[in-house]
Amino acid sequence: MDIPELWRRLLFTVLITNTDDHLKNHGLLYVRDNRWRLSPMFDVNPQSRRQPTLETGISDIHGFEPSVEAVIDAAPFFGIEAADARTMAREMANTVAEIWGETRRQHGITGAAHRRCAPAFEHERMEAALGL
Repeated sequence: MDIPELWRRLLFTVLITNTDDHLKNHGLLYVRDNRWRLSPMFDVNPQSRRQPTLETGISDIHGFEPSVEAVIDAAPFFGIEAADARTMAREMANTVAEIWGETRRQHGITGAAHRRCAPAFEHERMEAALGL
């Protein structure tokens, strides 16, 4: 199983305010020779909640708090060094911000539509990751 990929998905969940992260939304696919792999990510639902919580807790220390700090603190449990986790968080936040900006422009998301969608992608968790 790809444990570091599971960590990256946790980070992505926090960065896009996906609050539908319960365990049934993480699947495994049988490859062959008694080997399993993570399925492609599915049922991802960015939410525009100001104070989101996760369905699946990150750790005993941080509980259901969707913070970049919590995800980075948990990185060693997934075989990822803290320094690498910070770099990965910054890079992923840059990618999410870039794609969100492109999506807004391409689809003309402005005014009320932007105000409804923006909180899922423009928030303090993104700022924290971008500042790493």
